[in-house]
Amino acid sequence: MQLVAVSIDHQIYPPDRQEALVHLMYHDTFPRIAWTDNFVEAADRPTQLYLASHRALFAADNSELAYHYFVHHFPEWEQNELEIDQLNHLIKNIPQFHNFITGALEHPACDRLTRLLRPIAVPYLTLRDMVVERGESAFDSDQIFIEAAQEAVLSRTKKTRSRISRRAWHSILFLFMTKTLLALLLEIPYEKYLIGQVHYLSLAANITFHPLLLFVLATTVRLPGQHNTERVVDQLRKIVLGEGELPTIMISAPRRYGTTTWSAFAIFYAALFIVIFWGLFTVLDRLEFSLLAMFFFIVFLGLVSFLATRIRRSADELRIIYKGETIFSALTSFFALPILEFGRWLAQNIKQLNVVLFLMDRVLEAPFKILIDITEEWFDFIHDRREEIVK
Repeated sequence: MQLVAVSIDHQIYPPDRQEALVHLMYHDTFPRIAWTDNFVEAADRPTQLYLASHRALFAADNSELAYHYFVHHFPEWEQNELEIDQLNHLIKNIPQFHNFITGALEHPACDRLTRLLRPIAVPYLTLRDMVVERGESAFDSDQIFIEAAQEAVLSRTKKTRSRISRRAWHSILFLFMTKTLLALLLEIPYEKYLIGQVHYLSLAANITFHPLLLFVLATTVRLPGQHNTERVVDQLRKIVLGEGELPTIMISAPRRYGTTTWSAFAIFYAALFIVIFWGLFTVLDRLEFSLLAMFFFIVFLGLVSFLATRIRRSADELRIIYKGETIFSALTSFFALPILEFGRWLAQNIKQLNVVLFLMDRVLEAPFKILIDITEEWFDFIHDRREEIVK
């Protein structure tokens, strides 16, 4: 049924441009890769690299990728009618194809290859934007090419900033409304009738803390700057014009730990998990949070951490230069990791959250898009006025 859905989608919206870009990236990338170990068998490398290219460029899901290989294995499927011998051949070989594609999609290298290829995909996505916006005129001269590339990077940056803002505002409002409803329906009755006293200060803190935290995390996202744009343009010149060699891509297996080392790290991580959550419950208890309020606080802290990380990762779609970690960011990641792990577990196991977030996104799309557009225009106006004053 999944392949049928993808087939219908391809009939209505043929992905010819996407397929062309994936092929371009795949053929450019394959000779550049240095496989430093036997992490991926030689026979599996073409398939895994193609799948990773598709995922890195368009975040293709498994159904999309399976259908691509289905058509590759059975090209007669795209004919208007099938002969009886073609149909018998298809039926006979479907189990074998299912085993092949299942093994390919569940290969241990899938996630690692996709992560390594995401920065490599940035120039190709920029090239796509250039062609869509300007067509063949983007290649009329070297100067026009550079201007078109810079314009495409700037446009993608602006769209990413807008998308981050929109998702952040949707999530903030969703959190505020949800926490307020929980406070009115559960926390206040619980404290009033079971504890005998309502702690309004802790209640207000519990309602406002998570939206404010998400606001801070979402608004402090640093998008790539001019140096990143120059690197994208430089690699585009090499891809399109053949000026110079593209850098080699090192593909290696993830670090493997011995039993003793892994066990020690696992014990330490479990201890860190316990200490972090014990510390949180202790602080909340000192602030006179009820047991129910503590539960909601920890749950929403995990969800906000995971959601904010997903929102901030949108900036990586523009980044071709690896962003190194500072001591502060490394320490923050170290202590936030258990909370992030807890948030990921919640997001994966509470499926109803996806439905609610989807409905909120659709309902709030129009008014918040207008608000965000007006805000961005205002900041652009302020920036232009400042430039005029100090020129």
